Amino acid sequence: MGYTQRGLGLRAGLSGKFIGEVERGEKSITLDSLYLLSRALRTPLDRLASLNGHPTGGRRRSRKR
Repeated sequence: MGYTQRGLGLRAGLSGKFIGEVERGEKSITLDSLYLLSRALRTPLDRLASLNGHPTGGRRRSRKR
């Protein structure tokens, strides 16, 4: 969406430093912070909570051949 870590943090009420630490896997995110991010990004919470953006946890269904 084009936000910097600082810009996204400002929109969500979180620090840009925290956003970067979560992105790098250095910190875990709480449900409260995830909710704030979902509102800032105008994205459903369940979409942010899924792994790799896929509801199946990043695993794609294999097609039968």
